[in-house]
Amino acid sequence: MILLYDLPALARTFMLCLVFLILWLTMMLLAESVYQRMYRGFSVFFFLIVIVNYIFFQLCLDEKYRMNIWVVTAYIAAMILFDIFIIRKGIKYRQENFTVISVKQGLDAMEEGICFYTENGLPQFTNK
Repeated sequence: MILLYDLPALARTFMLCLVFLILWLTMMLLAESVYQRMYRGFSVFFFLIVIVNYIFFQLCLDEKYRMNIWVVTAYIAAMILFDIFIIRKGIKYRQENFTVISVKQGLDAMEEGICFYTENGLPQFTNK
């Protein structure tokens, strides 16, 4: 049984960076689902996945939990597949549904200039 902290420092650092990048990517997916106003269930689901990823990252950082290298490798592989699946679903969702960003993209594609401003003259929205 090979433990995470039995690996050389460079390999252990690489594994911990992968776990951190998975945590970061899942947080970005959560932020996108909230910003896009996707189904409320997506946001709750991503929030729970972020919490699980954070706990797993903390367990990997602490040497006293003696994480097995196969557990960490299986977790990384499963989360990479999960994130790829969710990113593909997000792309499909953006292509098929009317989102906040699609309004901005549509207005930016117009050749005419559009500008909305407040009563004191500060611009709130301008297209390209």
